[in-house]
Amino acid sequence: MTSDFAPPAEPADRVGRMWRRSGELPPALPQPYVDLLVFADGSLWLTGPETEARTGNLAEPLTGLRLRPGAFFGTFTADESRQAAFHEAISELGDYFREEFTRPTGIIAALPASDLTEDELIDFCALLLINGHETTKTLLVNAVL
Repeated sequence: MTSDFAPPAEPADRVGRMWRRSGELPPALPQPYVDLLVFADGSLWLTGPETEARTGNLAEPLTGLRLRPGAFFGTFTADESRQAAFHEAISELGDYFREEFTRPTGIIAALPASDLTEDELIDFCALLLINGHETTKTLLVNAVL
């Protein structure tokens, strides 16, 4: 069973929608979104963007908050100066990716042909950059050890 809800007014600038799932998961394509998952026991898990479709059965109901494009960065820091630094850095990173989108060739140049909005593309590229860095770092550390 799947239900979708509009978010309350307070987080609506950062949360696009709320959803609840139970039972069998419907087949779905990979999603380019970031979701905050709330499990029945109260535990939280930040996930996305998904790179593969998920199927199966949920043993207990699952609630999710679908974050708006650009809302992930800086949302989970309490210090206002760190939030300001996050937003400045993300703005600069967004400018860099917008410039890369205009290049005639390359992986990033091909992304604007997708059906994602510019904000979703920038979030995707930022997560791709961070995850690529983390994967490469882990590979090098394990190779040295």
